[in-house]
Amino acid sequence: MGNSKNIQLDEGLRARQAAGVILCLLALTLFLGPLLLRQNDLSAKRQKAQQESLAYQAFEIRRQAQKALRGPASESSLAGQGQLGIDPQGKPYSYEVLDDHANWLIRVWSPARPELRTEVRISKDQL
Repeated sequence: MGNSKNIQLDEGLRARQAAGVILCLLALTLFLGPLLLRQNDLSAKRQKAQQESLAYQAFEIRRQAQKALRGPASESSLAGQGQLGIDPQGKPYSYEVLDDHANWLIRVWSPARPELRTEVRISKDQL
């Protein structure tokens, strides 16, 4: 009889330990989850800022190259695409320059995270 009482106590202890471990894991997930999401959000913001800077660089590179080749840039000659810079995964960013009536539209994105595409508009009047 004493032996069955010890087995029941051991089973109760194991159940409480398992519940304690599960509660600790749950608390850890609730605590670390928002921190990890925030870190991912900061990384995305940094990448967007870098892409915006690259958009201006890409436009200026195309503008300077056009000036060197033909003198003043013609409206459609700046349009094009290419690669510039390196994303966090070590791949080059892609960009495209589009003629959007009164503006130039420059799009920059990372092949690894195309959902973070950045668009910059530069007024043709500013040139």
